[in-house]
Amino acid sequence: MNLLLARFHLLLASLAGLLVAALILLLALAGVLQQEQQRLSLQQQSAGALLTAVASEVRRGFAFLGRQPLRDCQADSLSRLRSQLLNFRYLRSVGLLDEQRQLRCFTSHGELTPPMQLPPAQFIDAQGTQIWNDYPLPIRNGQVNSTLTARGTQLLLVDGHVSIETFQRAALDAVWISYADAPPHLIWSRPTLAAHPQPPTNLRWRALSRPGSGWQIDWVQQRLIVGSNVPNTGLFVQNYRSLAELWRSNWALCALLATLAVLLGAISGRWVSRSLRRRGTLAYRLPQLLQPTHIHCMYQPIVELASGEIAGCEVLMRLKDGEHTIFPDQVIPLVQAQGLSWALDQAVSQRALAELATLLPAAPSRPFKVALNFFPEHIRHAQLSSLLDPWQHPRWQLNIEVTEYGVSEHLQAEVQQLRAAGYQISVDDFGTGYSNLGTIKYLAPDFLKIDRSFVADLEDDTLRASLIPQIVSIAEAVGAEIVAEGIETAQQAVLLQAQGVRFGQGYWYSRPVPLAEFAQLLQQPPRPAPAVN
Repeated sequence: MNLLLARFHLLLASLAGLLVAALILLLALAGVLQQEQQRLSLQQQSAGALLTAVASEVRRGFAFLGRQPLRDCQADSLSRLRSQLLNFRYLRSVGLLDEQRQLRCFTSHGELTPPMQLPPAQFIDAQGTQIWNDYPLPIRNGQVNSTLTARGTQLLLVDGHVSIETFQRAALDAVWISYADAPPHLIWSRPTLAAHPQPPTNLRWRALSRPGSGWQIDWVQQRLIVGSNVPNTGLFVQNYRSLAELWRSNWALCALLATLAVLLGAISGRWVSRSLRRRGTLAYRLPQLLQPTHIHCMYQPIVELASGEIAGCEVLMRLKDGEHTIFPDQVIPLVQAQGLSWALDQAVSQRALAELATLLPAAPSRPFKVALNFFPEHIRHAQLSSLLDPWQHPRWQLNIEVTEYGVSEHLQAEVQQLRAAGYQISVDDFGTGYSNLGTIKYLAPDFLKIDRSFVADLEDDTLRASLIPQIVSIAEAVGAEIVAEGIETAQQAVLLQAQGVRFGQGYWYSRPVPLAEFAQLLQQPPRPAPAVN
C-alpha cells in the first residue's frame, strides 16, 4: 500500500512539474507573441495616422466641393479649383463625372476627349462615396495608379503614392475596408505574401475613434496575425508572421525560456513531491485528527483486589486514522511539539465520558471511578471545571490523575480547588519521583498509584519491592487509597493485597479494551485474588 501511495505521489509530482513547465513555456511564448504584436502595432499605428489624415482630407475636400462644386469643364472653372488644391496635401486633382459615370475632365489635365468611362466602384461607403483603389488612369502616353473617390458628379483624385508607399514603408501585409454591415474587402496586399490574407474578425473596431489592436494565431497557416483599425475610416491593416520566422528571430530567447521552464518545472515537481510526503505524515494530519470522532478510547478496569469487582477504570487513548490505529507514544511528542495538548485532553475526555454515559447505570449503588489523564500544564481548576463540570453525574466519580514528577507548589493550590469542587485526585507513577511526605500530605490525594516497576519486582522480593509497605504507610498517613499498576499475575495480586493494597489494575484482570469489550467485562462475575496463604 505504501509503495502504491509513493508511486502515486511520484506520478502527481511529475505531472505537476510538467504542468508548471508547460504553463511557464506557454506564458513565455505568449510574452514573445505579445512583444511582436506590440512592435507591429506601433508600425501599424504610424501608417494608420497617415491614412487617417488622408481620409480626413478627402472629407474636407468633398465639404469644399459641396460649397463650390465643379459644374463644367471650362478652363476658368478648372483653373479656379486648381488653385484651391494648393490648400490640400494629398489631393491631386478634381474631376467631373456625368450621369453615365464618365470622367469628362479633371483639373490637372483639363477636358478628356473622349470622356473616360469608369467601371463600377470597387466599394461604396456608408455615406455613398464610391471608391476605386489603385485605379490606373491613362495620362498622355502613360498611366498613373491613383485612388479615386466620388460623390455624385464630384470626383477627387488622391495621390496614389501616398497609400501604396504608406503600406510598403510601414511593412504592412494587407489592408482591408469595411463599412456598415458589409463584409471586409481586401484593397491591397503585399505581392510577396506567402498565403492569402485572412479577413479581420475585429470588425467592431471600425466605429472606434481611437486605434485598436489585437492578435490571433492562424493554426492552419502556422502564422501570427496582428491587426489594427484606422480610426474613422473603416480601414483595417494587418501583418503576418510565420511561427517558424518568429522562432528563427527569437530562438535564443525561446531556448532560454524553455530551459527556465524545465528548471522551474523540476523545482515545482520536487516541491509538490515534498508537500505530498509532508501531507502524508502524522505531524501534518494531527490537528485534524484531534477531534472526538478520531479518538478511540480504551478502558482498563480498576479492580478491588479483595472482591474482584470492577470499581472503576482508567481512560487511555488511541488515534484512528482511517483503518490505522496510532498509539500514544507516537502522538504525545507531536502533540507537545505543536502545542496541541489541550485539544487532545478535550477530545479524549469528551469522547470517553460520552461513551461511558451510555454504559453505566444512572443510579449505581456506588459511584464508578473514572480516571482521566491530563497534561500537567492543564491541571488548572478554571480550565478543567469548564470542561468537566457539564459531565458531573451521580453515576461516576471523576478522578484526575497527576504524575508525581509534575507536582509543584502551583499545582498543589490548583489540586486543592479541584478537590473542593468534587473531583478526586490520584498521584500517578508514585515512587518514581521525589515527593516527600509533606508534599503528599499537603496535596491530600484520594489515591496513590504505585508504579508498575515496583509490582514487577514483587515476586523476586527485591529492594524495590520492599518499598511497597512504606508507600502503603504514606497513603494511610494522608488518608489515601492505593492502586497498584501493572498486575500481571495472580501471585502479584495476592502479595499486594497482603501488604494492604486495596485496588489494582493490569493484564491479570484485563488489558485496555474498547467500550464494547469493557461492557462485557462489567457483566462478568468478579475475579478476586486467590486467598492469602
